[in-house]
Amino acid sequence: MRILIIIVMLCFLFTSNSVLSETITFNYSGGITKVSTDNGLTWNYVKKFGNKIEINRLGGLKKISDDFGRTWRILYNHPVFTENYLSFYCSGNFLFIPEISLKNISQLRVYDSNGKYITDLSHKASELSINKIELPDFLINGVYFLCIEESSSTRIVCKFMINR
Repeated sequence: MRILIIIVMLCFLFTSNSVLSETITFNYSGGITKVSTDNGLTWNYVKKFGNKIEINRLGGLKKISDDFGRTWRILYNHPVFTENYLSFYCSGNFLFIPEISLKNISQLRVYDSNGKYITDLSHKASELSINKIELPDFLINGVYFLCIEESSSTRIVCKFMINR
């Protein structure tokens, strides 16, 4: 009887894990090598196609490391944005977005931490380098979200903090 209970529990464990698994698709332009989870598991990416990479996760995806030693943290369940968003870094008046080319974007919108639209920076992206955006002075210290739309099918939301 105990063996039967253990077998049933193991079956439930494996089926519940398969239910939890999901696929995350985000923009990719080179360099990602592995994915680390909250429980310490690490594996290489699953599929690469075009300018996107598809990663299968089994709950608890914590961060993505690239070949250049940078870490992209993926956060979940934000109350405003339903899609996954990546956390990038800000230095002085510039926001640096690694591994994403900003040359062919259609929109580059900034939202505050409550999801309220503030401004569009798409004109700034074309003036600067591939992955660096000059931030306007009226963005004061705080947490913001940058919504990058390359086309109608590609949308990335990155979180950044300003501390001038």
